[in-house]
Amino acid sequence: KAFMEFEGEMTEEKFINMNLEFEAANADAFEVHPKAIMVDISGRDVTHFDNVDKALGLTRSDELTYESISDKVIHIDEARDKIMFESGYMLAITDILARAEDAQKSPLAIEQGDQALKS
Repeated sequence: KAFMEFEGEMTEEKFINMNLEFEAANADAFEVHPKAIMVDISGRDVTHFDNVDKALGLTRSDELTYESISDKVIHIDEARDKIMFESGYMLAITDILARAEDAQKSPLAIEQGDQALKS
């Protein structure tokens, strides 16, 4: 059965169940490609840039410090976050994920959540 196959009208309950089934069925689907290069990006300093540069064969000017790169990137992150929060996406996805977690515990949780929203 393909991931997006369903009968009738798509409902929130069907969407959540399809995603839970897909995640369960594909939990071990990813494997490391034989040509993959593993890179440690856990450092919160310039070392993670150094590690990525080395893995990709890139060279970076010594003038580009972690701080100077962070100063440029932070503005992009803040703008993206503002748009995401203003769109209501975070509230919606938080609600859907909470209801999906409840659904794993009780099949009635989604229906009860729908009824609570209507009240």
